[in-house]
Parts: sequence; C-alpha cells; structure tokens
Amino acid sequence: MLSVRGVHKKFEGERSKWALKGINFSSKPGNHIFVIGETGSGKSTLLKCIFGIYDLDKGNIKWNGERILGPSEQLIAGNPNMRLVEQEYKLSTFKTLEANLLESLPLGLYKKEQKERISEMLSLFELEGMGNKKPFELSGGQQQRAAIAKAFINLPSVLLLDEPFAHFDPQMRNKVFEFLHERIEKEHLLVITVTHDFYETLKNADLVMVVEKGKIIQSGASQELYGKPINLYVAGLLGEYNEVVVGQNKYFVRPEELAILDKGKYKAEIVNIRFCGHFIEITLLYKGVEIKSFAHLKFAHKIGDKVLFDFPLKSPTILPTGEIVPWN
Repeated sequence: MLSVRGVHKKFEGERSKWALKGINFSSKPGNHIFVIGETGSGKSTLLKCIFGIYDLDKGNIKWNGERILGPSEQLIAGNPNMRLVEQEYKLSTFKTLEANLLESLPLGLYKKEQKERISEMLSLFELEGMGNKKPFELSGGQQQRAAIAKAFINLPSVLLLDEPFAHFDPQMRNKVFEFLHERIEKEHLLVITVTHDFYETLKNADLVMVVEKGKIIQSGASQELYGKPINLYVAGLLGEYNEVVVGQNKYFVRPEELAILDKGKYKAEIVNIRFCGHFIEITLLYKGVEIKSFAHLKFAHKIGDKVLFDFPLKSPTILPTGEIVPWN
C-alpha cells in the first residue's frame, strides 16, 4: 500500500512557493494511476517526493507501512522498492545493449532466463538484432527505447513514469502500455504515470488525479472525470469541450454529445469540416461563437450549410467562475 499524507514541498529561491500543498491519496498494488495537470503544476515533483529524491517540508509518504526516506536521511537518494523513469534515463555508454540490460537483472538468474528476459525487451522495443551494439552506435530514437527497456527488464513494486514515452510514436506507446497492463495484473505492480496525453489517460488509467498549483483538485475514474469535471481546467485536460449559451445559461457539452439533426432545436452554420481518421470534426458558428461536433464519416453536409443541432437536456452548466455544475 502506498500512502501519501499531508505532503507539502517548497523550493527555496527568489520566488519561494509551495510546489506541493497538502497532497493526500493512497493506493493498493495492482493499479495504474495517471497524474495530469498543466506544466509546472507539481506532477514531476510529486513523483520525486514519492521516490525519495526530495525531503518533505510537511507530511509523510509510506510504502507498506515504512516511511520513504529523503536524501538527507540516506546516502543514496531513492527507494529500493521503486524506480523513477524519466525521459533521460541513462545507458552505460561503453557497454553493449545486451550488457546494459543484463546490468538491470537481479543476480542469481540462470543464463536461459537472462536471455529470455533480454529477448523480450528487445522485441517489445523493436531492437531485435541490436544487442551487440553500443549506445553510440544506435540512433537517438533507438537509444531512448533501449534506455526504457533497461528500466523495464526488472520491474519494481512501484514504477514511477515521468513522461518517458513522450518521443515514442503512437504504435510504440500502445505496445508499452499493453505490456504494463499485463504486468500490473500479473505481478500486482503499482504504476504512477505523469502525462499530458488525454487519450492515453482515458484509455489506460484505473485512477486519474488532476493537479493544479500543487494540489490534487479532483480524482476518480477516467470516465467520471471526463463526464463530470469540476471545472473547465479539468475538462480541458481530458479533451475538447464546448460552452453552449442558451438563454441565461452556459452549458458544458463534449463534441460527441452535440448532434447535428434534421429536427434539432438550435440553428448554426458549418464553417469547417476536418477528417480525423475514424470521425469527422465539424465546426459550427452559433451566436457568433465556434462550437464543435464529432460525426460519422458519412456526414453529408458541406461548409456553408445551415444546420440544426441539439445536445442533452441534462448537460452540466458552467458558472462564471469556470466551475461546472452537474444537472440535478
């Protein structure tokens, strides 16, 4: 069990401020938590506090009842039950890729198992046939994949991921998250991922935590946060949305909820149509404001057409403060 209680962290300097303020959450193993928020909100600082790279100013973090020590309390910063993987995870420069991977394996494994584990990583990260090459003989992209392979070959109880896949192509990212999903279920790991990608958050998260200015402002299942965000900040982190004004009210409507219909209640003009792969994005001009709708590929209208649209009566309303109030 990971327990984070009342965690505060401040960085001293010319503009000293709290990077984390009163962070509280807990999780059992077997979960994949995603932490999202704008740049500078405290996401990376939270991972580093959990790992033990920073001393806390207030609060405590425990793993299975034992307090995580900070760098002032031990010779080597970090916790042996955890691994923090960032974009710049390092390789040993003058060792082959296989030797790098072997470095991360636990002692006492039979050679057959060593080879199997190394082969699995080379396959997962599309590095087959490169085991005898040294890092400087690999391309930049291959080096990045090799570094993550080294981090993944012997997974710890708690894996902390600070956007290490940011430069991976979508297909590779999907492969890695599928691998993690299998290992989380099989080995009962706890994985905490920091990302700016709302699609991979919605697809892979067991729990989403939204951080703003050092505080967790909302947490829950991805479907819950997507459909019932507490404010526009949370809503925007998880996808596109519309602010549709009807009378005195402003409604929060996701594009897929805004339907263009023959008998819709509201009239608008199509000002743009974009092909997005498995759907069409339609931009409508309604009361001088652009709003968006997602439609099937067989959408029959064209730019300039006047159309009718509608949205669910139970859509949440948006307050002037940016807060979103669910329909009662």
